[in-house]
Amino acid sequence: MVDRAFAIDQRYMALLEQIRDAVLVVDGHGLLTLVNAALVRLAGQTADQLVGQPFTALVAPENRGSLRHGLESLTTDAEVQLAMTLVRPDGARVDTAARARRIGPDAVQLLFDPVIQSPQHEERLRHAQRMEVVGRLAGGIAHDFNNLLTAIVGYCDLLEEQLMEADVRRGDLEEIRVAAMRGAALTRQLLALGRRHVSQRSPLDLNALLHQMDHLLERLVGGEVAVVFDLASDLLIIEADRAHVEQVVLNLATNARDAMPDGGTLTIRTANEVLEAAQVQDHPGMPPGLFILLEVSDTGVGMTPDVQARMFEPFYTTKEPTKGTGLGLPMVQAIVSEGHGFVEVESASERGSTFRVHLPAAELASDDAR
Repeated sequence: MVDRAFAIDQRYMALLEQIRDAVLVVDGHGLLTLVNAALVRLAGQTADQLVGQPFTALVAPENRGSLRHGLESLTTDAEVQLAMTLVRPDGARVDTAARARRIGPDAVQLLFDPVIQSPQHEERLRHAQRMEVVGRLAGGIAHDFNNLLTAIVGYCDLLEEQLMEADVRRGDLEEIRVAAMRGAALTRQLLALGRRHVSQRSPLDLNALLHQMDHLLERLVGGEVAVVFDLASDLLIIEADRAHVEQVVLNLATNARDAMPDGGTLTIRTANEVLEAAQVQDHPGMPPGLFILLEVSDTGVGMTPDVQARMFEPFYTTKEPTKGTGLGLPMVQAIVSEGHGFVEVESASERGSTFRVHLPAAELASDDAR
């Protein structure tokens, strides 16, 4: 019975780590017994600091009376919604919408969502909704198109077996196969954009990954572009899909290369960072806390405000039709968003571009959930 209860508890904690909501559990004495990584980032404290302290210590004084009353009146299977302001150790205040539900005789679970009301927030929310629709449509088309390409490649193989080695038509078949494989690569991007891919997340050392990619990046950008690394020596681990992070780096490096047709410098920098509530307020559902930064900068032609406004739209590109699909940056945003992070861009015409990828530190997910 004890083993079964422990297994259920472990599954419950694992589930909490997969959701973006900040979650905590309070016992019958009002003490914190469990917090997930999102709550740790929101509260600005470690799990060891949080677990065992009174929940009211996190709440602004003016909210404590209504909080106690709400929790005391909570019955089984009922849910109470509360407007609540959390206070971080540095004094920063985070307005949240909280949902409380009793999950046991002496346990209440609360889920928090930061309340942000700004024009930038509303615009990002509308953009995210548009991207969700476009991504689903693109993913659906890509799935069907990929089936057609599989048939084309299969018939190429069958026909090739029937031709003599010296048959000149082998060259035509190879052209068909190459075109089909290019189409397959495009469908993989579309499927990623539509999030119809399996994410295999695990602890990842971003610095080590970048070291392993240095030769590949140098070949990708060519001899006219210098690649400079500025990597933090104490960089924290992230929880991510290795292949997806590689795709992010390659897409940003490709974008930088194309922005420097006459050569230049590509700089890749990493750092640890603590983001406050004000720094994430324009990103829906993003709690403040400990993040790692992946920054990719170039000395290229930069982007005008009009281009920046559309750079994450699928199929939008300023490149020639044969040189760009308009999927590179949308893929970056989709992958980073799936990893509970966000992307910021700084650019000006003829002054280069800097892409900053912010991802939550895995230390919070692996060590701070108790």
